[in-house]
Amino acid sequence: MINQRISQGISVCIFYSLFTLFLVQTSIGKFESGLYAPIQNASISIINISISIIGVAFSLSTNKQQLNMCFFWIFQFIFLGLTPLLTQLDPYPYYLNTILPRENMAKATQIILIAQIASLFAQAVTYRKYRNSVKLTPKLGELDVVRLLRRTHTALIFYLVVAPFVISKLGGIEFLFKRVRINAATAELSVPLNAILLSILYVIPLVCALTLIYLRSHVDIPSWQIYSVIGWIILLSNPFGNARQTTLFLIIPLFFNLFRKNRMLAIGFFLLLPFILVYSGSIVNRYDGSLQTPRLLLVSRSGDFDAFSQLANGLRLISLGEFPIFQQALGSILFFLPRSLWQEKPYDTGVELARLLQLRFQNLSAPWLLEAYVNLRVFGVIFAAILLGFLLTRIDLKVDQSIKFFLLSSMISGLLFIILRGSLLQATGRSVFTVFFILLLTRNSQKPVTDIVTKVHKS
Repeated sequence: MINQRISQGISVCIFYSLFTLFLVQTSIGKFESGLYAPIQNASISIINISISIIGVAFSLSTNKQQLNMCFFWIFQFIFLGLTPLLTQLDPYPYYLNTILPRENMAKATQIILIAQIASLFAQAVTYRKYRNSVKLTPKLGELDVVRLLRRTHTALIFYLVVAPFVISKLGGIEFLFKRVRINAATAELSVPLNAILLSILYVIPLVCALTLIYLRSHVDIPSWQIYSVIGWIILLSNPFGNARQTTLFLIIPLFFNLFRKNRMLAIGFFLLLPFILVYSGSIVNRYDGSLQTPRLLLVSRSGDFDAFSQLANGLRLISLGEFPIFQQALGSILFFLPRSLWQEKPYDTGVELARLLQLRFQNLSAPWLLEAYVNLRVFGVIFAAILLGFLLTRIDLKVDQSIKFFLLSSMISGLLFIILRGSLLQATGRSVFTVFFILLLTRNSQKPVTDIVTKVHKS
């Protein structure tokens, strides 16, 4: 068994290495006249890619697969590994990179290196300490299936009542079936209200569907109930009108249970995911909604892969005295306060960057590394990297402990892309609502151990 897992890890490393060569060679072939900068200029990026590949392989080849950690390493591999490499090689990269001094790019790759070493170390230490699931399992009683099923049905009834009003406020039928993301019907809503409405619309049915899937192994649940909720979620995921991170948030958790139970299926999905990410960005034209033939994107010239350019530009602005320590974090912590009560409330870090760079287009991302750096500089990066490695690994290892951890782990798989790509202010509201709803739904869902013992004695 150990030799088989080692073979799986080696195979994943080889596959991702070949994918890297394929993407680099194909991208260089699309550069004007085949020109590109010397590869030695991007040596740290090559190291970062290697570390992320090791992280993916380790996450998939351990005895208990760490699927959320694998999502984390995939993000690092594509957005903060391959994209920086090709950006440094590209003679005409994405316009946000053309305003950067080369030393800022180099510093950004160094920050990525520090963070990845810290995350991999935290993951390895946490897995070594807690790989025996007995250490993670407290004395819980039986699952109170009847109570949990009743709450799930109550939540769905509540959702059926409020959903029409939420959809109407967001733009009605046009919102559900839109094929153009620019100038959406939600433009007149405040950012906090829009975030609250979207959280209600997306989170409640998704958590309820996952709960019904989980409970199906404990009690007979009519298939139509599960498939009806899943069908509605698929409709909401609408890739023609939604940002890619919204579609992934709604779809990935539904597959999480399959991946958790089938080791080879999980490996196959994560081998396919890099292709989905570098090809899927051009299926729909975001400006006019027209369908396009999928084609390989030049990640160094696409705004969908702006995480590295945002990090590098953020480092440059911080060196010029912008972004006081903890300013952005305070805005995320107090995300629920309306700007009318706090006029100095910070905007999204990406919006602040666009304003400082005097850009017309301000819907820019702010990756987790930038959020960590703007709030506590290098110490923030190390702390956030270790925290992510520790928490994601613990949650992955706890997934079979109870329905609460199953739901948290499943939902995190969808939230990760939003959290990692940023901005933190946008991710905070939906993350908090998700955790709150899961805790509310699963509270007292385990019968106390004393009750079970009493029943046994009476029998």
